[in-house]
Formats: sequence, structure tokens, C-alpha cells
Amino acid sequence: MSDHKQKPLVFISYSHKDEPEKLSEGEVKWLSFVQTFLGPAEKNDTLELWIDRHMLGGADWDPEIEMKLRLCQVFILLVSSNSMASDYIVGKEIAIIRERQRLGEPVYFYPILITPTPKAGLDKVRDKNLRPLDGRPLSSLSYSDRCQAMSDAADEIEAVVLALPQPPSQRFNMLRSSEEASKAEEQFRANTDALRKADLCTGSYYEICNRASLAPNEAFDIFTVSAHNEDVIYKVDRLAPDYETQIRNPDRSPGGSGANTAFALAQLGGVRVGVAGVIANDGRGQRLRASLQSVGINTNKLHIEQSIGDCFTGKTIVFSDRDGRRSIFLEQGVNGIFKQVSIRRSIDYKYELSKSRVVHISSFGSEDEKVFCEEMALGLSRDSLLTFTPGSLYSKRGLNYIEGFLKRTNIVFLYQDQLESLMFSPRAARVEDVEKLIENFYSWRASRGHNEPIILSVKRQSKLGPLPARDYCLIAYGKEGVEGVITPEPAENLPLENFSASFQLGAGDALAAGVIFAVIAGLSPQAAANSGYLFATFASTSVDARTGLSSHANFLREGIASIRRKDIASAGL
Repeated sequence: MSDHKQKPLVFISYSHKDEPEKLSEGEVKWLSFVQTFLGPAEKNDTLELWIDRHMLGGADWDPEIEMKLRLCQVFILLVSSNSMASDYIVGKEIAIIRERQRLGEPVYFYPILITPTPKAGLDKVRDKNLRPLDGRPLSSLSYSDRCQAMSDAADEIEAVVLALPQPPSQRFNMLRSSEEASKAEEQFRANTDALRKADLCTGSYYEICNRASLAPNEAFDIFTVSAHNEDVIYKVDRLAPDYETQIRNPDRSPGGSGANTAFALAQLGGVRVGVAGVIANDGRGQRLRASLQSVGINTNKLHIEQSIGDCFTGKTIVFSDRDGRRSIFLEQGVNGIFKQVSIRRSIDYKYELSKSRVVHISSFGSEDEKVFCEEMALGLSRDSLLTFTPGSLYSKRGLNYIEGFLKRTNIVFLYQDQLESLMFSPRAARVEDVEKLIENFYSWRASRGHNEPIILSVKRQSKLGPLPARDYCLIAYGKEGVEGVITPEPAENLPLENFSASFQLGAGDALAAGVIFAVIAGLSPQAAANSGYLFATFASTSVDARTGLSSHANFLREGIASIRRKDIASAGL
């Protein structure tokens, strides 16, 4: 995997009428004019310009343009009467950029007025600071003044690009030289050895952390095999049998359990993440892929299916009430042909599965895909860690149904109701009742002869509002029996209970990311519980878990640093 700098993407939106093939007297090729002044910054590798003319022959132009609109960090709009009369530019391109800004994504909208434009058109960008500074179109200036105005704008755009927050993949560079990697592994071992001697990282948990330190990572730190869905979320006042209520306009967000976990891990920066799965060549699929790529996730094994008639990207319809209860309906789309597509396209996952530190698998909606992923799990080398999120679809069918996964899994992530389903148990009202279910889970493993060390993460049900730390989740670890059960203690300098949960969809996926990160970083079981709680808290602050994580990225990194410091201090390092 090559180490290359990812340059900020600058998208130029323009009307083709403003870039005529043959010039009449007095006409200007405005796109070419603007590109000329942005060329030096592109030549210096400060930015990457993108226009629709860069598309390859035969490419599907609408999905490709949408993907670039969702990935770009700067959106330059060449404002004219032509562009402001274009349904595509106004209704598609500007709409996507405004939607991204509304969701808190770091995209900069930079309009340049090139020719006189009626008030009705200017009103569409009136909230933005038009260039040139005096609001006069470039076409009304003398050639010398026009060049000076565009040169000033190019300098300003370059300054905007340089001031942008770096994408996570650039904040920390995990693609170390062999010497740096060796030093990092030595530090990891020193930390985990000290934690073990201080009885903070013991038994099976230490064995799992130690395996993480030795696991190959030529491909990725985390490779995720997951269904990929767009979540369509309706908020209602109450969910109850035979109860009638109104629904509001839905929120839409990228989803898929394993994909959410991958996104959460990539937020930290420096964690090399890849995903596998299948999406259709439609707008929904392009949005999902763009979301993953926006945080530096490798999507080379996320196949885009377009040869099967009437195929579509997966979708979940979610109803959620004010108490946090949810009803989720799955329309799996091309997720249901993941195995078929992989075989037909001869897509080989062996390198990623054998050369990644952690392989994370989450559930699919169909039996073929379940068996396909189970074969991946059972064929995985003991050198790598396997983490697994069975979800409700698998859990409701009991432990025997997922035994193939559990034989090899090192960390399994469940909601409390899923653990109850697996154990065919009634509702566990108290923490002590959940601990008893955990003991029964480990006893079942022992009775089946499972000998892999395993961490069991159980997220308890919680209502919307402030998230109490102690009761939020339990992290257990052991092999033939339970060796320890930990609950979170939030970082002292981050009062997480002040953050209020507005939604729970994706919180469990974020919790999984926090626990996985703690394990591969060689932190203690207490730190794993704290880290999982930290990730889940920020994911819960928005209807879209990914937006919640992105908008609190600085808090997230500060919290992780605090958890690390506390761990090291406890070990006496």
C-alpha cells in the first residue's frame, strides 16, 4: 500500500454555455480562465482540481459527479445567468453542497461572479461572499483588472485550502517505516507488560492484546466485511401496538453496522481501514461510498454492481420514538447478492483477510451471505483478531446459529436484548442480571469446547437524554469462564454525562470502534470500556451517528488521549 499525500479536492461548477467550443467576438472561455489562475496551486500539490471533463470515457456521469460533490473540500461556483438557470447546477450541485454544510461537513462554498446575473439568480447565493470583492462581474472589468481580481481570488482559495482541517488519514501517519514500526511495537509491549504487572491487563484480555501487537498489518489495521445501507429515519412520538401517529419528513444517513464501525475508527486518524461489500451504481450507493472515502477509508473491495437488472443499494427504514425505542425494516438490495457478486467477479479477499490486524464482520440479511462470511471467519489465521457484530437478525436465532463465528471470534458486540435473545432469557432488569447472562454465555462456550480468548461487549438499553456511564455497557473477558467484567468510568476532564443522546442508531457500532481501538492500542479493560462509552456518547448526539462523531472529533481525540494518560499513570509508567 503506497504512502501518498491526499490533496484537498476542489470542485469547479460551471455552465457549459460559459465555456463555448468556438468563441464569438467578445466571448470568454470562463472555465479555462479560472483554471489558469488555479494552475500554480495545483502544480505545487496544494490542491486537486476537478471538473466534469476529467471523467473517463464511458463513465456514468451523474453518479461520478455526485461522488465528487460529496468528497470535495472546496466548491467553486462560476456564477452567471446560465449557471443560475441550470436545473442541474441549482437543484443538484448547489443542493448537495448546502446539504453537506447543514450536516456540519467541512466543505467551503466559494462563488465567483463571472458575468452579469439577474437578482433572481444572485439570490440563490446571496448568503455567500461573492468575488470579486466589489460584486462586479469579471466580464465588466478591463483585462488587466480582471486578471488581478482572479489572481486575488486564486490566492484566497489557496489560503482556504491550506486552512482546511486535514482529513483523518493525514493527521497521523500509520504507514511507518520498518524502523518506526519496530519502535511502536516496542512501546506497545512496554505498555501492555506494565499494565499486566499492575494487574490492569490480565489473562485472556492480555492474550488478545498481545495477539493484536503481533498480528500482520501489511494490508490494514482494520478490514471490515459489512452490509451497506442508507438509513431512512422517521421520528415519531411513540411506538406501540395498534397506535396511530403522524410521521415527519425523514432524515437520511449512511449506515450499515460494520461500515459505521469502520467510519468511527477512521475518525481518529492514522488507523488504516478498508471495507468490503457491495453497493449498486445509484445515488444511494454513491453517497455511501463518498461518506467512507471522506475519512480516508479504502473502498477498493466495495464492489459497485451494475450488471444485474433492477438492482439497488440496500436501505433500512427506521421508526424511532422519544424514549429511544426503534423499529427497523430492512430492504437489503444488492447486499443480498454479496456472495454471488464476489464469486462471479472473482473478487478475492485473501490478502486483506490474512494481512490485516483485525477483521471485523457484521451481519447480512440473507443465509447465503451469512454462510459466506462464516467461511471467511473459520478460514482466518490465528495471527489476526476477529471481531463480530451479529445484530438482531442473527441473535434472535440463538447461539447455535452463530456458533461457527463464535468458535473463532475474539471480540463480540451485542445489545442487551440481543444477548437475551441468544440465551433465550427474559428481560434482565438489573446489571447483576446481565452479569449472570454473561456468565451463562461463557459457560455455553466452555461446554462446546471453544478455546479462543474472547471479549464480550454488551450495550445496555438507554433512553434518550444524558447517558449514565456506569450502567451504559459491560465489557467482559475470559476463555472458559468469566475473568472480569468492567463498566465505564468517563474521562475526568470530559463531563460526558453533559452530552445528551438525541438518537441511538449507530451508537452500538461506535461503541465497538472504541473497544477495538483500545485493544489494538494495548490499553486496559477499563480503558476499553471508557473508550467504547466515549465513542458511543458522541455518536448519539445526532440522528446520523457519523455526523455526531465528525462534529465532535476534537472532543473524541481529547477523550482518547485522557484515557491513555490515565492508563499509563495507573500502570506507573
